[in-house]
Amino acid sequence: MISIVIPAYNEANFIQNTLATLADFVGGGEIEVIVVDNGSDDETPDICRQFSWVSLVQLSCRTTVAEARNVGVGKSSGESLVFIDADILVTEKWFLAVSSFAKKAESNNFLVTGNKVSVSKEPSWIETSWFSCLKSKSSSYINSGNLICTKGLFDLIGGFDKELKTGEDVDFCERAKKQGALIKLDPQFFVYHEGYPKTVKAFFARERWHGIGDTQSIEKFMKSKVALLSLCVTLMTVFFLISIIFGFYGHALLLFSGLFMINLLILTKRLKVISVSQFFSSMALNYIYFLARFSSIFSHKHNRIR
Repeated sequence: MISIVIPAYNEANFIQNTLATLADFVGGGEIEVIVVDNGSDDETPDICRQFSWVSLVQLSCRTTVAEARNVGVGKSSGESLVFIDADILVTEKWFLAVSSFAKKAESNNFLVTGNKVSVSKEPSWIETSWFSCLKSKSSSYINSGNLICTKGLFDLIGGFDKELKTGEDVDFCERAKKQGALIKLDPQFFVYHEGYPKTVKAFFARERWHGIGDTQSIEKFMKSKVALLSLCVTLMTVFFLISIIFGFYGHALLLFSGLFMINLLILTKRLKVISVSQFFSSMALNYIYFLARFSSIFSHKHNRIR
């Protein structure tokens, strides 16, 4: 049995298409789909009820996505666990890979697999200039929007850390590795991600949200290269603006050159593959990325939901 767990919070714009792509593969009693509605106040639950084969679990109030996934596993009966997000479109290639994993579940008990998600079928310039390039970068963990493992391994490491607001997939893979599990990206698990931001405002909000994981404590902040670089870029930007305001144009030029070089070096390392036509848009997004990550420090919401 394969259990597909989908956490959802206000996903009315996406979840119908997500479930529609699963419809072709559900049947015969070998696959169950569990949607955990994480306190939505839109039409998400109503849309899920349109699919008779979906098991809908409704939480009375919103919690972390990690805990929502754990709740879904608690309602599951499969030995193979598949985690996808509510804005994912699966493919036949993905389904064949999932089926192959399930057939070898016993030998895969110490394997966490899956793949990075691809941009949407009709990507925006932000997706093309940023997220499609990120897909070529190696990773030491599997994103929980497309993660597969066995129930045995999930239970062994205690599932996802329900306290974590973001970064639960990184933590999950780190704890799995400590138990001897192999973390393996597999391009056969090919899916589309329709929820990537398509505007600069949405991009900023997304990266600010993801930056919260690095601001949970001073220790985490100091260990994060992204957080430290974000602090550096932000301080240089502030001093650049001060230099312009007070007429210190020589200092401003040095700071601007420094910002340009930092962003250029990080951009080429982070994205690795980038065309000339994408250079300026990617450079701008890289700068916004750092500012957004730094702004996570000032998030009004507590970093953990207790």
